[in-house]
Amino acid sequence: NLAKLLKESSAFRRFINNKPADKIENM
Repeated sequence: NLAKLLKESSAFRRFINNKPADKIENM
């Protein structure tokens, strides 16, 4: 579970770093 959580968190951060403005507006 912990490994999965860290993996998802890493992917989430990477996605935000790719397009921070778009991600914030979509949320």
